[in-house]
Amino acid sequence: MRFTSSAVLLASILASLAACTGNEGPAEVVSMKETFGECAGWCTTVLGFDGTAAVDGQVEHVDGGVHENDVLLTASGLAKLAEAEEALRGELQDHTYGCPDCADGGARTVVVDNDAGQVVLTWEPRFSDLPAGLVALDDLGDGLFQAVRACAEDDLVELPEGCTGAPR
Repeated sequence: MRFTSSAVLLASILASLAACTGNEGPAEVVSMKETFGECAGWCTTVLGFDGTAAVDGQVEHVDGGVHENDVLLTASGLAKLAEAEEALRGELQDHTYGCPDCADGGARTVVVDNDAGQVVLTWEPRFSDLPAGLVALDDLGDGLFQAVRACAEDDLVELPEGCTGAPR
């Protein structure tokens, strides 16, 4: 019995150490998602990142329809993403901030890769107590989600020729 307890304690300590060291490695944003739970139209926008300026954008309708718009991050957008990834290095534990999708204020989720694997962070947009990395991602997301949904260009994103917004 004592051996089993010691083995469990040792395994727990080693797992904790592995989790701590994983936070120190590079953080790479893999995807971001914005949802609105009480929605009757184009309710979910998903962004996929591949380590380049290209962002795969997809807007999903509650009836199953999908509208795609791929966009490019400008130099300012890439800098904002790099700033967010750097700030996220110490925040890499699955966590929820605020009350995502409460009173249908929406929710944002990011999947981040690091040395320890993937981490999922979820938050209420524009929540006041976000860590610095999520504040930067929230700001970047404002422009990116709007660009993918409505072909709205700003200084962070460049639209492809022929971009069309999601149907109303």
